[in-house]
Amino acid sequence: DLPQALVDLYGGWESPEIIEDYVRYARTLFEHYGDKVKYWITLNEQNIFTSLGWLTAQHPPGKFDAQKTFYQVNHHAFMAHAKAVLSYREMGGKGEIGASFAYTPSYAIDCKPINAMAKRDYDELKNFWWMDVYAYGRYPKAAMAYLKKKGYAPEIADGDMDILKKAASEITFMGVNYYQSCVCEYNPMDGVTPYGTMNTTGVKGSAQKLGMQGIYKNPANPYLMTTDWDWTIDPMGLRFCCREITSRYGLPIVISENGLGAFDKKTEGNQIHDEYRIHYLKEHLKELGKAIEEGCEIWAYCTWSFTDLLSWLNGYQKRYGFVYVDRDEEEGGTLNRYKKDSFYWYQDVIKTDGENLYK
Repeated sequence: DLPQALVDLYGGWESPEIIEDYVRYARTLFEHYGDKVKYWITLNEQNIFTSLGWLTAQHPPGKFDAQKTFYQVNHHAFMAHAKAVLSYREMGGKGEIGASFAYTPSYAIDCKPINAMAKRDYDELKNFWWMDVYAYGRYPKAAMAYLKKKGYAPEIADGDMDILKKAASEITFMGVNYYQSCVCEYNPMDGVTPYGTMNTTGVKGSAQKLGMQGIYKNPANPYLMTTDWDWTIDPMGLRFCCREITSRYGLPIVISENGLGAFDKKTEGNQIHDEYRIHYLKEHLKELGKAIEEGCEIWAYCTWSFTDLLSWLNGYQKRYGFVYVDRDEEEGGTLNRYKKDSFYWYQDVIKTDGENLYK
C-alpha cells in the first residue's frame, strides 16, 4: 500500500519524489531482514496497479484514461524498482531479487498477417513493456515509437536508462503471476476500447470485449473454458509464458501466483468439495513440469492462496484459498477456518513431490 500521506503531499507515483521514498522503504527492509530473506520481489503486478489506478479508475487513485500519466507513473515505478535493486547489492545483499509481473500470454486468433501483427503489438504494449525493462533495462522500440506518436511517452531524465540497464544486470529471476491467456485480433479505429465492463460479479458472460483502437482487441477463445469471472482456464498458457521468458530473457522463473477464484460452498460437516480447484492446479502443475523438461528453470511455484481473502474488485465472494474462511460479503460470519478438499490434495502433492499428479 502507498501511504495516503505521500499522495496528499506530492501525488504519489505521479511524482519522481516517490522514487527516493520507495528506496528508503526498501533499504529499511533490507537493513532489518538482511540475510533472513533469500528472495526479494520489489514490485508486485506493477502493470495491474498502474492500469487499474490510472486507466480504468478501479484501483486508487481512481483516475480514468490518464494515458500520459499512466506511462509516466510506470517510469517512476521502474526507477524505484531499479534503485531498490541497486541499493540491495550496494548494501551487500547476496540473495535473489526481481520483480513480479502479471503475465497474460497471447495467441493470434488465426494466421492472417494483420492478426499476427495485432498479437505482436499486444505483446509489446501489454507484456514486453514491463519485462523488457526488468530484464534488459530498455523499452521496446516499436511500442515507444507508437507512444511518442500518440503523445503518451514518459519523460525520461538524463541517466535514467543507465540506471535501468545497470539494475537489469543485477536481477536474478523473473516473477510471474499467471491466471489466464488471451487472444489477439486486429481492432479497427472504430472498434472496441480498453474501457468496457469487467466481470467483477461472477455472472458468467458479463465481461465485454476490450482492446486498443487501431491496434488489437481480445475476443474470447472458443477452445478454452472460463471461470465465473470470464477468465480463461489455460494450463498450457503457463508453460507458454515460461518458454517465452526462457527464450527472450534467459532468466530463472518464480511463479509467484497461480490459482482459481470460485464460488466455494460449505456443506454439512463444514466440508468444502472444490474438485474444480484440484483439477485446475493439477493441470497447471503438469504443464509446469513439461516446461522444466523443455529447459525452463523454475525456482518456485506459489499458489494463490493459502486462505480465502478479500479480492480488490470482487469482495469476499471470489475465493482462492485452500482454507475456507467463514466470512460473508457483508459484515458477519464466524471467521472460522475450514480446510477444503484441495488442502489435503495439495498436501499430498508436496509429500509425494508431485508424483500424485499423474495418478
